[in-house]
Amino acid sequence: MLSPVLSETLVFIHQFEVRYGVPPSYSDFRKEMGIGQGTIQYRLGRLESRGYATSLKGRNRSLCLTDQAIAHLQSIGKYQAPDTTDPMHQIPFLGEIAAGYLSEPATHNEFMEIATLDPKQHFTLKISGDSMIGVGILNRATAVFKRVPDGYEPRPGQIVAAYVEGFGTTLKRFYREGLNVILEAANPDYPPQRIDTRQIDVAIHGVWTGITIADGV
Repeated sequence: MLSPVLSETLVFIHQFEVRYGVPPSYSDFRKEMGIGQGTIQYRLGRLESRGYATSLKGRNRSLCLTDQAIAHLQSIGKYQAPDTTDPMHQIPFLGEIAAGYLSEPATHNEFMEIATLDPKQHFTLKISGDSMIGVGILNRATAVFKRVPDGYEPRPGQIVAAYVEGFGTTLKRFYREGLNVILEAANPDYPPQRIDTRQIDVAIHGVWTGITIADGV
């Protein structure tokens, strides 16, 4: 059972998504709810720890409500179902991802319209670099990713958006060797990146769906 404060926060997140098509940012929380960043972080942390929301490290507007959150909203009469009459879905666009060397991505607050995909299960990122050209992921294209749960372990060779603590997010093939994660490019000009997970945290944001949209389309 959620406290009234957390329930109010959940309702705000849902209503904001319904109205604008994207989750609220910290500035939206401050403007609409009149609370500071520390309070926002505490509330969101509580919602995530209790299974009502998930988010991607290092990404603005990446908050996603879970089925448990939807059930709570329905139980208190605050859930508004998405419009299913429109075949185009607003998939969150979360900025750029390095397809090259590790770098901190830019932040964007936008979305893209893509038919058939569930916006709560997918997001898009603009590709920066040419390290994945061997699998057809070109510089400046937009790639579509499927969200994964916290602690997700990719299959060997799976192409992922990986967040590397202290460095940023990168698009690479994923391999594991014991306690080491290997992030491998699809371009011989880029050596594999070996990361000791005892020292540096690696979190998988999403798995590439195989869909890319060329720049300018």
